[in-house]
Amino acid sequence: MVSDEKVAIFGVGVVGQLLVSFSRMSGAYPIIAVDMDQHRLDLALESGATHVVNASKENAAVAVKEITNGGAQCVFHSNRNPNVLADCMEAAKIRGKVVLVGSPPGKAQVGLQVDLLRRELDIIGSSATNDYTHRYYPWNRNKNREAIWRMIEAGDLKVDHLISHVVKPEMANDLYQKIGSGTSGWMGIFFDWT
Repeated sequence: MVSDEKVAIFGVGVVGQLLVSFSRMSGAYPIIAVDMDQHRLDLALESGATHVVNASKENAAVAVKEITNGGAQCVFHSNRNPNVLADCMEAAKIRGKVVLVGSPPGKAQVGLQVDLLRRELDIIGSSATNDYTHRYYPWNRNKNREAIWRMIEAGDLKVDHLISHVVKPEMANDLYQKIGSGTSGWMGIFFDWT
């Protein structure tokens, strides 16, 4: 990202919240958080979002295009629903990019000719599966972790507001059922093994 790049993040769970923070740190503006859960949108404002869109109350793609005056240059799909890809594509500016980071299962149905080709969108999948460095891709999981810990220790990356539960392992079954039932009522969960 570059300074003042228009960014939208569809889905602001923990990964989406981190995308909001990294967008802020890189100088993006506006940073638009899109979700159907108002509590997560409130957290996104703490993470650095400049605008929020509640997709349960309005058409998210239309709202993003209004805020950005035509579409975001970079749209992140950080959502468990693969069909959100079509909304991400619609929210992107012509010749914009859509980056999938949420690892949604299943398949998405999107329009190819009008929605993708004529708008000249770049669709990028991002998954940190490599554990080695390469001259064209110098990042790996260990380097990513080191960078994250450095940013947290320096106070540049704030994550405390993203921790919703710290529980004993005996509570795992109850929490997994909560997670499986939807996005409301939880965010980052840590197990206390002491």
